[in-house]
Amino acid sequence: MDLKETFKAFRRQWILTAALLLLTLIITLGSAIKLPASYKASVTVALLNSATSSQAIGGGNPYLSFDESLVETANVLVIEVSNQQTTAALHRQGYTASFQAAVLSENPENEEPFIQVSVAGKNAGGVEQTVHGVTAELGSLLGQLQANVSPKNRATLQIMAQDDQPARVISSKIKPLVGFLGVGLVLTFIIPQAVEGVAARRRARKHGSAATEPEAAANVERKPAAKMEPGIAPAAHDMLASNSTRHSPEERREAILREP
Repeated sequence: MDLKETFKAFRRQWILTAALLLLTLIITLGSAIKLPASYKASVTVALLNSATSSQAIGGGNPYLSFDESLVETANVLVIEVSNQQTTAALHRQGYTASFQAAVLSENPENEEPFIQVSVAGKNAGGVEQTVHGVTAELGSLLGQLQANVSPKNRATLQIMAQDDQPARVISSKIKPLVGFLGVGLVLTFIIPQAVEGVAARRRARKHGSAATEPEAAANVERKPAAKMEPGIAPAAHDMLASNSTRHSPEERREAILREP
């Protein structure tokens, strides 16, 4: 169907088209109001070397004392805070938003002792509470790992970047809304054309039957009259014509002989 026929179908089925378009807009707007917003927050912490190691490696500067042992410790902390047992314990404490912890790396070939905690959820307060709870849990886990180490030889956690104020995630609503709108517009485009196609076929059949009736009547009018046989009176001929389907040949012969 070309573009001209498409617009013609929309014009003929304008009530259906308008109703479908209105329904699509109502569903899209209703979804925009009803769908819950999504929020996210994050914090990045650095694992710093102990005072003793910092003095030996970086002249007392912990930011110049990163080594492979800190990366290994960061990976252990991520595994510990992400396991099912720790996650369940955090949930019982009221930190119900989902989170993900990962060791960051600016160099694809080398990991660095930076841990990023990303939190997402439908409730802004829950997201903020969870990001602080997971950060505190990382510190607690690090303390447990170093329980038998003297304080001067213990590594520490330092918050490097903190975005703990929940920010609304627009894309969480845009994707379903675009889906609803797209499906509605597709149906608005297809259904009126389908309905118009059925209506057009019905009109064609109706016009075809209407054109056949006058032609049949004309054929009846043009049908030649029955030829009269010689020697048969007109009345007998008429009776033969009208009763030919109801009388036997003998009865018709007797009728002819009875004619004066």
